[in-house]
Amino acid sequence: MLSEYWSDLVLRREIYQSNFAREAGWWVEENGRRLARLSDPWYVEMFWDSYAITPLSDDPAECAAILSEEFWHGRQLRFRSAQFNQYAENAFPALINPLAVPGRVTMRALYLVVEPPAWWERILLALGGRAGGKAV
Repeated sequence: MLSEYWSDLVLRREIYQSNFAREAGWWVEENGRRLARLSDPWYVEMFWDSYAITPLSDDPAECAAILSEEFWHGRQLRFRSAQFNQYAENAFPALINPLAVPGRVTMRALYLVVEPPAWWERILLALGGRAGGKAV
């Protein structure tokens, strides 16, 4: 039970420290197939971040499609954290001009929802999970 709690706490800390997985990178998936990687987040404005797009296909036509505005609308795209293997369930690209900067897509809600560690949990983490000389 404590090891489960500890694992969850460490995971929450890692997600929190990666800006809720924004800095960890994202896989763009459709029907279980990885199409692109999003990385290098830039803050655009409140609630919006821009990500560099790296198509994963060897097909030049598919790469060009991924880098087009049309690709980002009207599809069932899902966004999976490259580091934490969890989906950002509410993420979506900007409805108007999602590729305002060529090679980058502007996204909203592309993050993982976790409760940051409480102050006393941060103390536990700093102690390395030890309380009274015993591993927690």
